[in-house]
Amino acid sequence: MPVRPRTCTELYRAFRQNKKLAGKSVRTLQFYDEKVKPFSEWFDARGYKFTEINEAHVDEFMSIHDERNISKNTVNVYGRGIRAMLYFAHRRDWLSRIIEVTMPKFKTELPDYPSLPEVRAKLIEACVTNRTRNIARDKFLISLMLDSGLRKSEIVALNWRDLEWIETCDGYECGLVHVRNGKGDKSRSQYSPEKPWSFYNLIENYLKVRNLMNLSLSPSEAAG
Repeated sequence: MPVRPRTCTELYRAFRQNKKLAGKSVRTLQFYDEKVKPFSEWFDARGYKFTEINEAHVDEFMSIHDERNISKNTVNVYGRGIRAMLYFAHRRDWLSRIIEVTMPKFKTELPDYPSLPEVRAKLIEACVTNRTRNIARDKFLISLMLDSGLRKSEIVALNWRDLEWIETCDGYECGLVHVRNGKGDKSRSQYSPEKPWSFYNLIENYLKVRNLMNLSLSPSEAAG
């Protein structure tokens, strides 16, 4: 049975250690250090007793950040982290009840985004007008990012062996991209693209200038 923490800072250490043992990524742990640890230190510095923590304490801490012209979204991030730690304490029976964390409300107005075909056309046009050294490669990688939703770092880490074609139960073919060490250091398989035949053509055009099937999909300009 874990030792009951005496302070909020000790609670944070137990919370962080639990997340680390659960396999959370380094970036997630850094998030807790930046957003949750300050609350623990602030709470203890005011002489509050850990067993008496309540919604008023969380609201007081959140209001301090809200008054510092920090965006509502950032304040919301603080709240989510603190809520996770307090829920962890409740599950360990270190707090007698769940502490309700009030998130700031704000209205979000979405801008007018261009459609996916418009984005694709603009990016492909940029490959041609900027006369990049490997237009076929850039067209292929841009289409792969748009159709699969992969992050830039995930695209850069791909190898040819990570891309394969499979036949679905309906008899259609689609691309299957194996992402290794993606977000949170987790691997997954991602289906792509929506129109496989156009994607075939992009790959064939790329292979005309690069026929190295066991190397990176996105080599540097110097490497070709």
